[in-house]
This record gives sequence, structure tokens and C-alpha cells, in this order.
Amino acid sequence: FIDGCFWHGCPAHGTRPRSNQAYWDAKIARNRARDERVDVALHAAGWRVVRLWEHEQPAAAVAAIAAVLRDGDLS
Repeated sequence: FIDGCFWHGCPAHGTRPRSNQAYWDAKIARNRARDERVDVALHAAGWRVVRLWEHEQPAAAVAAIAAVLRDGDLS
């Protein structure tokens, strides 16, 4: 998965809107909770889940995916 910094609350690049903050805080928290549920369900089904941030350089993303394929799960 490639997660958007805003939509998934990237600690380095996520921004917080100035208006309607309560709505957006709850929305991003729900997105993150859904991400966790999806990761757990996919892992239980035998999948390897790789989550990358949208700001990651392509070479770093490829290296992360290759490491999972070579070495196993990230966790």
C-alpha cells in the first residue's frame, strides 16, 4: 500500500487542516484504524503487507519490498 501523508497521518509530512479539525482528526484516526484492521486480516490470510508513504523515494520503496520478499515480514 502507498499511504498518502495527509489521509493516513504521516508523522513527518501529515498536515492538520485549520478548519473543522475535529472532523479531520477523527477521519484520519478512522483511516489509520482501518489500515491496521486490513493489515491484520491480510496477514492472517497469509499475505505480506508492505505500507509505504507517498513521499518515499522509488528506490527506497523498491528496497523495502525486496527486503520483504527476501527476508520475510517487516514486523
